[in-house]
Amino acid sequence: TGTTPDTVDDAAITAEAALVAADAMFRDLSIAQDPGLQSLGFMGMGGGPGFVGPQGGGLCQGTGVPGTFDCGRMVRNGFTISREVTFFDGEGVEQPDGFDPLKTDAARLVMEASGTVERSFWTASMTRNRDMYIQGLLGDAHTLNGTGSGTVYRSGNPQEGMALTFDMTSQAQWADVVHFQPREENPYPASGSVTRSILVTVTRNGEVVRSREVETVVTFNGTQYVTMMVNGEAVEIDLANREVKGRFGGPGSNR
Repeated sequence: TGTTPDTVDDAAITAEAALVAADAMFRDLSIAQDPGLQSLGFMGMGGGPGFVGPQGGGLCQGTGVPGTFDCGRMVRNGFTISREVTFFDGEGVEQPDGFDPLKTDAARLVMEASGTVERSFWTASMTRNRDMYIQGLLGDAHTLNGTGSGTVYRSGNPQEGMALTFDMTSQAQWADVVHFQPREENPYPASGSVTRSILVTVTRNGEVVRSREVETVVTFNGTQYVTMMVNGEAVEIDLANREVKGRFGGPGSNR
């Protein structure tokens, strides 16, 4: 990007938003697949043998709201994440005593995360809030729906003495993302999508020079490679290597 407002073009803004959206999707997918609750007394959303609840000696504590447990904070990849979880039976009824391996079919995860990501040519401070509902825990098809919001303050190396930042606010929607079990045989979601609406504001030396709205939609297909539509343009995502392909990727795009 150059040093005049006109050179901070739509393509540059869209590329920044695409990379941030992909990074958020990778992180959300990781959390949904493994909320880090093993150490708290149950084996994460993967289910299976050994999947026991807070009543089995976990560290989750009641919040005062019947059926809702505070499962503390964890640190993952530089992010501090707090988690509250509520369990439901197959009829959608909250379970006040927590997880029951024979009856719990769904869990609501409310998470707040904050942290900093550093790469060779940029640094980003991020906050993310997620409200995710995972159902089908008694069967082989776990389905995720949820919403989220977030902020990103991303600054790059000064260009010709000028500091350039990309500030973003986003809203996310997870829609019927299905992940079959066992996870080892089905490493990628089989279907569903995640949509993000992102407002990007570009600032140079403290002055706002451009802003643009960007929408990204990732559609899962059960394979390593999925498509992310970025304002209608198709971009390939490599889930295994956490990588964005094509012109929105390039050097340093591996997340």
